[in-house]
Amino acid sequence: MAIVSLLLSSIFACMSFWNNGQFCVIPKGHTQPLYFAEMNGFSADEPVLMVYVAIFSLIGVVILCFVKSKIKFLIISGFTLFFLMIPLNMFFDASGFKIVYDSIRLCHNHFLLLWCFALWYFILTVLLYLYLPQENKL
Repeated sequence: MAIVSLLLSSIFACMSFWNNGQFCVIPKGHTQPLYFAEMNGFSADEPVLMVYVAIFSLIGVVILCFVKSKIKFLIISGFTLFFLMIPLNMFFDASGFKIVYDSIRLCHNHFLLLWCFALWYFILTVLLYLYLPQENKL
């Protein structure tokens, strides 16, 4: 289930990029959202970072498919989550988490909301996999 939820988060991250007009942020001192599609320069390309999130998720899915040990699964899942946070910290105009929050709340980017749910479900299932006893196979 953890691998499926990571795969779904990858799909939702790509879908949120394809809804490029729905990425926005409220800059300091403003009351209206600023859409990334209306920006000029390199700031207009910042939603591309969600594609990198999707690529890192897919790489994590492929690697996690071949892991059999609980400890290795936890370590690789941790590295995958670490590499997922790198593109979110590369946003220039505001923090990635503020952009995700504003895009969900103000611009109604529902794919970002689904991406957040899938990522939290991945974290929850990894922790459950770690703490639940493993069945003995005869």
